[in-house]
Amino acid sequence: PLIPGLVLLDLAVLILLGELWPGFAGRWGGAFFLAGLSLPFWGIYLADRLNWWSLIPAGVLATLGALAALSPEAQGARSGGLFFLGLGATFLVVWLAPTAAGRQRWAVWPAGVLLVMGALLATPFGTLANLVFPAALVLAGAFLLFRAFRPRAG
Repeated sequence: PLIPGLVLLDLAVLILLGELWPGFAGRWGGAFFLAGLSLPFWGIYLADRLNWWSLIPAGVLATLGALAALSPEAQGARSGGLFFLGLGATFLVVWLAPTAAGRQRWAVWPAGVLLVMGALLATPFGTLANLVFPAALVLAGAFLLFRAFRPRAG
């Protein structure tokens, strides 16, 4: 019931704000709605820590809301990097969040990769990433092939 209830409340508040403050919906409506869509998922986690999975859609929707809040000038090439930084932060929260079953240790890997990608894409080093990522993938593939076909002792 949290999801449909809070989504409908989010929509109702957005409509009310649009009526009371007409310029709000045009500039901030999308950001407000997307960020509001994350609220039920935060609530699902807070209601029961076993529902750690809900942190992922909560973080993704909050990230999209934050990106929609950026000015149109800022939504250019660097916004892809900011998106990856937001996704990385989401998985960092999943890794850090206490659950009844313990930490989700696997989440540190996508968090690290997404944060590095976001940092590269959100900075002037984004063009360097176009060269480094393919080279890193080729080297990683060569290493895996080498390990798979090397003679084993024993």
